[in-house]
Amino acid sequence: MFNYLKVKNNKGVKYLELNGLGKINVLFGKNNSGKTSIIEAINIKECVAVGKTLEDINPLVYYFEQEASVYFDTVSRKATNTFRKYLENLKDKKTIWYYGEEDIIIKACTQDLESNKNLHFLNKMFDMHTILKNWFRDVEETFQPLLIPPKRKLETRVEINLKQKIENYGGGIVNYLFFLKNQNPSSDNFKLFSQIYLAFSEICDYEFSIIPDLKNTIHLVFKRLTEEKWISASDSGLGLADLLIMITFALDADHSLICLEEPESHLHPEMQKRFLSFIKGIDNKQFIISTHSNIFLNSLQVDKIYHVQYKEREVHLSDETINAGILFNLGYSVSDHLIADAIILVENPSDIPVINTILMWVGLDRRFNINFFPLNGDIRAYLDLSMFLKKKNVFSLTYSKGDTEIATDRFYKNCEKNGIQVYRLQRASIENYFDLSSIRKVIGDGIPKDIETLEYNISVDAQLGLSLQHRSIRIQNSEIINEMDLSRMEGTDLLTFCLNIKAALDNKPQIEFVPKDHKIIEFAEKYA
Repeated sequence: MFNYLKVKNNKGVKYLELNGLGKINVLFGKNNSGKTSIIEAINIKECVAVGKTLEDINPLVYYFEQEASVYFDTVSRKATNTFRKYLENLKDKKTIWYYGEEDIIIKACTQDLESNKNLHFLNKMFDMHTILKNWFRDVEETFQPLLIPPKRKLETRVEINLKQKIENYGGGIVNYLFFLKNQNPSSDNFKLFSQIYLAFSEICDYEFSIIPDLKNTIHLVFKRLTEEKWISASDSGLGLADLLIMITFALDADHSLICLEEPESHLHPEMQKRFLSFIKGIDNKQFIISTHSNIFLNSLQVDKIYHVQYKEREVHLSDETINAGILFNLGYSVSDHLIADAIILVENPSDIPVINTILMWVGLDRRFNINFFPLNGDIRAYLDLSMFLKKKNVFSLTYSKGDTEIATDRFYKNCEKNGIQVYRLQRASIENYFDLSSIRKVIGDGIPKDIETLEYNISVDAQLGLSLQHRSIRIQNSEIINEMDLSRMEGTDLLTFCLNIKAALDNKPQIEFVPKDHKIIEFAEKYA
């Protein structure tokens, strides 16, 4: 397994490190963020370097000792012992050397040892390139990645040609499977065919067959496990063909590292889940997957999750494995939250339609992806907010003291620690920003006729007598806000909050709250 990779100089990828790779590693991000550029770089020899730790220095010492053996015993022994101690020091520092960067390694070693009387002649007396080549031989022999592109095409009818070359998009696979199928039942080839067949049927509840005709043409056909009728692959959806391509390459022994783009294409979510479980159970295989599917961001199934972004004309990579695990365990959509343009922490789910409507009123571009994170009660005091550390697009909107003052204080300190902007509204709740006439239109006879105004510092439910009935207007927040318009929010700090969300996404200065008689700087200069 390859735990460390460097990729560089491919399109928008200047220099990136993928460290601590595991069995299944996922790249996710928006379209044109650079996922394909990273995967392509891994498959271009000049653009990738494979890292190897110095955990076991004995092979290196052995290769060095072989080089040193041509000199006098005293020189050889002293040089080897010095080199061993040097490597032990690098090991303690958790140094990683990369195949493909031999010149860089030799230069660093020479500089480190130039003051040592036993090895100041390192690069002159020893063939370090040969030493490193021997040490990296296992990497050179085994690092043969395979890129499976997102546009895959399986031949459904083809002439028999058992020498046809297999292409990474799926060409030649039908002939290859036909060859495997017709081998001795005790052979490794037939066993491989059986594995492919079994995996296919378990993932999609279909089976496949490859049938020859009298014209030496073979046909790929599919059939539901519960039915009798076979259907030509040309008359079936693309999902089954895509799945067969991916399974075949996943089980084939020629490549230990599979770079798979968009495995979710044409696959039902349940098939995506089964496919992920399938590749997790394959021995001696490693996968790097680019995806837009939240199913492949399951932190219980994958080992590493990277968020890919394109900014300042360069591809950037961030390790979101821990954050994805937190979100997944909380039941939130991992991809939606980690690639959002803005994340708004709110106290109740019923706040969301209100804020969304106001954002629409102030003209927020619909292309922005805004996600909400409801934090009910004291849970907000104990939530691990470190997932948002160093993100400048997270905003918290609060209005009550919470269940306990201690919990509220802890939440505010947690936000401050993780750089989250907190806006505490002046009114008791979101519902206190509704006007009474709009509430009456929706609630109707449920409001006592003698109520003519609403207080800002007492919950609306309490003022309307709904709390005693264990009822709330919150469940109808979406209807109530739709009875209002932007002018009803003029001069409120809730409008200021929404204008500041818009300003942040438009990369413009935020505004301070101004009392109502100043009209919030003329509605933030008419939404800038």
